[in-house]
Amino acid sequence: MTALYKILPMAIMQSAMLAGGQVFLKLAMVRMKPFAWTWSFFGSLLTNWPFAACGLCFLFASLLWMHMLKVFPLLGISFVVIELRLRHAGCHRLLS
Repeated sequence: MTALYKILPMAIMQSAMLAGGQVFLKLAMVRMKPFAWTWSFFGSLLTNWPFAACGLCFLFASLLWMHMLKVFPLLGISFVVIELRLRHAGCHRLLS
């Protein structure tokens, strides 16, 4: 039960960072100039702070997710949960 108390705040933080990244991406797209293969377009893209914040949110969310997968045995738990769900749904022939 103590592992749940460790992983739950990290999972909530990771989800919040993903949601924040999407909000920043929306703000960046609103501020972005129409696409063109010009130096001014790419210069405006590099100075677009919501675009940078979006990248940082997605980067830290990905790093946190990799840490969670490394520390907590989520894959083993997922197999048990899927098997229990299939048994509950009456899909016995899928499990044999």
